[in-house]
Amino acid sequence: MNRSSMTNTHRAFLQACMATQLFTEDEAHDLYRRVCEATQVPYHEERLLDFMADLNRGIDKYDLEFRKAANEDTGEICWALVNTNGDRIAQYATGYSSQELQYFKKIPGQLDKMIRSEHELYALSSIQALNDSPTTMTRVQTEALLNRFVTDGWLSYASSHGQYGLGIRTLLELQTLLKDEYSMIKECTLCMDTISKGERCDDVRCDARLHYHCARRYFRPDAPHKCPACQKPWSHAMHIGPQATAAAATTPSTATRTHRHSQGHNQPSTPASSQAPVVLIDEDEEEEQVKQEEDEEDISPLRRSSKRLRH
Repeated sequence: MNRSSMTNTHRAFLQACMATQLFTEDEAHDLYRRVCEATQVPYHEERLLDFMADLNRGIDKYDLEFRKAANEDTGEICWALVNTNGDRIAQYATGYSSQELQYFKKIPGQLDKMIRSEHELYALSSIQALNDSPTTMTRVQTEALLNRFVTDGWLSYASSHGQYGLGIRTLLELQTLLKDEYSMIKECTLCMDTISKGERCDDVRCDARLHYHCARRYFRPDAPHKCPACQKPWSHAMHIGPQATAAAATTPSTATRTHRHSQGHNQPSTPASSQAPVVLIDEDEEEEQVKQEEDEEDISPLRRSSKRLRH
């Protein structure tokens, strides 16, 4: 379908979506029904996918596309109108002030830190997120803006762990870039969508990863739970995303091991049952470290995209 063959029904649907951009499957069906009624076109519930495919062919030349995926937190199917041009990530972030967009354009750099985090956390601490805020914004304003990014689907937030993760909108918007540029990004073994929250196989050599909602559908309560890839027992104890924080706290990182080594080999060790997460630097040092990392010459693919947005 080209622009000239788009009907009033397609135009009405597109216009309505330009305001919301992210909506559930039920909302998509409801909107499709309403625009059919408004344009006096017969409504057929089963034709939604065909309608969206026709619409995508009509807007492809504008680097726009309707995509759908399951929300990693709830399993609910969501649709989004996304920009497929990786050089213009933030251009469709309408509704934000110029000051807020200044911070929004830093999201690619934040995502790079999330994706490269150890233990497949795919998360950023609240402190790190606040440290990246513009100097013209107060802490309260930054927290409010982060909450809005969560509401709009760009970020997710795990309050129990104090971690910001990848939101459904980000996963849909940067779908191709994430898969092409980051080898550490995995796909769910069952649905094949990008995964940043879920369970993993107990065998560290196995690449099997499952969304929580995919795991609930796959494993039967009356049968042994085995990995769909290697067939080894699946304990549901191994996680990726913010819930992997507990495992990360008990598994020494390279920096932690280096710190312990520098303190000497004769230091008494603390029993694992009473260990707290190791803190190597205070907040001032962490802020300085973040600033140094931002000045590094080795700019990630997402940071390169962010720099182009500023011009």
